[in-house]
Amino acid sequence: MIAVGAIILPTNDPAPREGPIAAQPPKMKYTTEIPPDVITADDGETPIGTLHVVDSAPTEATVQKVWGQLDFQNCLRTETT
Repeated sequence: MIAVGAIILPTNDPAPREGPIAAQPPKMKYTTEIPPDVITADDGETPIGTLHVVDSAPTEATVQKVWGQLDFQNCLRTETT
């Protein structure tokens, strides 16, 4: 079950996962399979550090790093104009 505020929602997952399988996202009804001949990078080196992507979605650390950089750029632009 998932608790959202005071509401508890049932899930289709009978038990919490542990180990390496827990890192994989759940299979959704409309999940598109990625063909094996499509190559996508999981990591990218940038001036703000290494950005990590899993199945075309950024990790939480990558999101925080990018938002931090955007905040810095907006502050700099505000101070220089």
